[in-house]
Amino acid sequence: MVRKLLLQFILPTLLTVGIIYLALQSMDANVRARMVSAAENFVPHAPNWALIMLQPAAIQIHIAAAASAFVIGLIQFLGPKGKMPHRILGWIWVGLMLITAISSFFIREINQGSFSLIHLLSGWTAVSSPMIIYAARKGNIKQHRNAAISLFMGGLIIAGALTFMPGRLMWRVFFG
Repeated sequence: MVRKLLLQFILPTLLTVGIIYLALQSMDANVRARMVSAAENFVPHAPNWALIMLQPAAIQIHIAAAASAFVIGLIQFLGPKGKMPHRILGWIWVGLMLITAISSFFIREINQGSFSLIHLLSGWTAVSSPMIIYAARKGNIKQHRNAAISLFMGGLIIAGALTFMPGRLMWRVFFG
């Protein structure tokens, strides 16, 4: 029981906090200062969807693919496994995750045109996404499940949480 709790909750939580900490430390000091300023000027409001429409195509594609993958991922976790809908949605989900990862390589606003630590998650997503399908097709359901959960948590939850940091686009859409 304790081992299961450790593996399923405590270690992923510590990993998430560590990744967020490293991402914050790798940012330019001016970027961090703008984030603090944005958090101090927080004003509740309805989401400003126009901000997304003003972004370059790569960002719009990235947001659409990530949001769709998040919804389908939740459906996959809650729905029955091994049936045809799970398989079809799984292929769609992997495709959306690959689109999300690939489009992120064209988004480099955090480090003034350079790649950031968040892009490591994109590389991991591009490599691990096909492995999820490979594991399922080989009948290794445990590996398939663990890889899918890891990718969902890392590629959508952790990376998604980082997009809501003060001053970033999703922060501005919902809170700025």
